[in-house]
Amino acid sequence: MKQPPKMDRQTLFRRVNHQIASKIDNEYLIMDIEQGSYFALRDVAGRIWELLETPHSLQSLGEKLEEEYAVDPSVCQSEVDAFLKELIDIRLICRENA
Repeated sequence: MKQPPKMDRQTLFRRVNHQIASKIDNEYLIMDIEQGSYFALRDVAGRIWELLETPHSLQSLGEKLEEEYAVDPSVCQSEVDAFLKELIDIRLICRENA
């Protein structure tokens, strides 16, 4: 199986088109209409989803969250990286131009 290209801090990510999302209170409820799967994102995960309404890089997401949540930059980047990989694995986001 072909490995996806490595993520770098400048790679742009965006939401896929085959999802429907709605914010209810402090939680995003997302349905992948191709797979029929449902997901719920809240707190920081919900904020990342909100930011991904437009394409963002790992670096820009990390910088924005560092400002908003006063978190250590290396911890933030590492956790955002891991979360983006999860979103890619479940096919809710993709690399821009992918």
